[in-house]
Amino acid sequence: MVARLSLVTVCLCALCSISFGQRENLARKAHATASENQPGLPAELANDGKEDTRWSGIPGHQSGLWYELDWDSRVTIRQIVVKQYSRYSHEWDVQIWDETSSTWKTIKHDGKAGEALPLVVLDTIADGVTTQKLRIGNITNGPSFNEIEVYDSATMYPDVLTMASDLRGNFVGMVCDSFG
Repeated sequence: MVARLSLVTVCLCALCSISFGQRENLARKAHATASENQPGLPAELANDGKEDTRWSGIPGHQSGLWYELDWDSRVTIRQIVVKQYSRYSHEWDVQIWDETSSTWKTIKHDGKAGEALPLVVLDTIADGVTTQKLRIGNITNGPSFNEIEVYDSATMYPDVLTMASDLRGNFVGMVCDSFG
């Protein structure tokens, strides 16, 4: 539906983009480490909140790789978003640190041998898990992550409302998820 708006409203809304349901990305508060780093692409670049930076393993290394987030205190995790630089990785395990047994516990397996994972992998843990460490482990086929996000809410990834108008005052708006 096209609606007429006053010129002032159109000017104010012309390039407006609003995110609803903003949630705190817990990964931003964690210390990042990895089994290896390609020179110039360290682990902390995948939880810095910037999608134009990245962590990368060393090209040609195909197995036994991991990326870890370690918090100062326990957090509850209900959703994990991994944004890959490219579709290199085929499989990985989402793991949490089990303090009782001092071992990594796999809570989710993503992917399958020989098939690249999508650029964005979204894992939801319905009941949530509480831990001090999260690991993307047993990564196969050379990882490179632009960003890892961790949330304590299992609601869908935040919706985005984008509004624009033309020079005649016609208003156009669109609501979609953050992946487009």
